[in-house]
Order: sequence, then C-alpha cells, then structure tokens
Amino acid sequence: MKSVTHRNNVKVVGIAGAPVIILAHGFGCNQNMWRLMLPELAQRYQIVLFDYVGSGKSLLTEYSQEKYSTLEGYAQDIRDVIEELQFTDVTIIGHSVSCTIASLAAIEIPNIVTKIVMVCPSPCFLNIPPDYQGGFDRSDLEELMALMDRNYIGWANYLSPLIMGGS
Repeated sequence: MKSVTHRNNVKVVGIAGAPVIILAHGFGCNQNMWRLMLPELAQRYQIVLFDYVGSGKSLLTEYSQEKYSTLEGYAQDIRDVIEELQFTDVTIIGHSVSCTIASLAAIEIPNIVTKIVMVCPSPCFLNIPPDYQGGFDRSDLEELMALMDRNYIGWANYLSPLIMGGS
C-alpha cells in the first residue's frame, strides 16, 4: 500500500505550526472545491487538503469496495491522514456527506479532532415521507447511482438542477 499522503493526494499549505484545519470535500467533488477559500485560510492556519479514494487525484488502485461500502471507510482515511501527519489538535471543515464522515472520525479520536464545522450537512439524503425530507426519493437515488456508473458527465448534468432547483 502507498503512503496515505500519496493515496489521498494530500497537500499541506499555510503556516506550519498554526492551528490545523482539514478541508473535507463532499460526494462527487474533490479538494479543488476549496480553492476560493484557501488563500484566506492559509494566511492564518495550516490547511490540509485531500481527496477521498475514488475522487480527484487519489490513487484509484487503492479503492476497495469492502472498505468504502460504508462511510466508516472514508472516516478511516481522515484518521490515517491525521496519524501520518502527526497532528494533535484538528478542526475539520466538512462539506455535505463529509460532515457525517468527520463526525465518525471524531468519535474514534475525540482528543485530536476537537472541532467540526459542517457546511450543508444532511443527516440522511433519502426522503422518508411524511416525517423527513432529506433531498431524494429512493427511485431518484437509484437512478442517480446508475447514471453515475454509466456516464459521469451525464450524472453531473442530472444532479446540478436537482441541487440548484432549476435548469
């Protein structure tokens, strides 16, 4: 197995020794989504960017259906990054599903992950009528996953209007 920093395309920028912020992207994204915030954050913090295995410039050869069939596999990647870089006090800013992933990571190492900032979290992406509207009907999610398998560009074109509420 490759090093975690290589496997997850880890980049560390900003001020060495400053408070550490890990930026965790959402599903269907990569670390590039943080590019507009990065210059400002890097002036005050040590910033860790990474791609989950299967995203961005991560090592696709390291993908394991068994490991990544649950969010815990992705939480393990965050813990691996923290361990390899030997951080002791970390804030994670998570987007979308990474809010849940960051929470799972923090449960295992609460003395290290001391803060989580959740950007657009959803505790469940599945609508459970009539009590909960998480965003997607089961048939929509199944169609979305099938489309993503067949055609990533088509998937992005399908998902954008659902998220934005328009064409």
